[in-house]
Amino acid sequence: GCPWSSLSKITAEVFNIFPALQISSSSTAPILSQYESFFRLIASDTLQAKALIQLCVEYGWNKVGVVYVDDAYGEGLRAAIAEEALGHDILIQSWSYDDVTVDSMENAANFIEE
Repeated sequence: GCPWSSLSKITAEVFNIFPALQISSSSTAPILSQYESFFRLIASDTLQAKALIQLCVEYGWNKVGVVYVDDAYGEGLRAAIAEEALGHDILIQSWSYDDVTVDSMENAANFIEE
């Protein structure tokens, strides 16, 4: 299987058409669970999100900023965190960046400073 969620998503779409399996040891994006041809050897980001929100609950944080890479992994984890936060009255503010453009990374850094 592919090592990254963004690549696994592409191949999972192809493997859903043709009779083939994909098994990944490191792709964690929750969206991959919708593909019948995709299997993973690691937990989905949904479990990471639950742990992060539990940490917020333990420390009494009710407003959290999430900066994430704009790819299948980053978006999947951000969405899982936001969904889990809803059940705990935690406000999530998020900012995405691409890991290629310097301006994008600077904008993410500025978001953190605010």
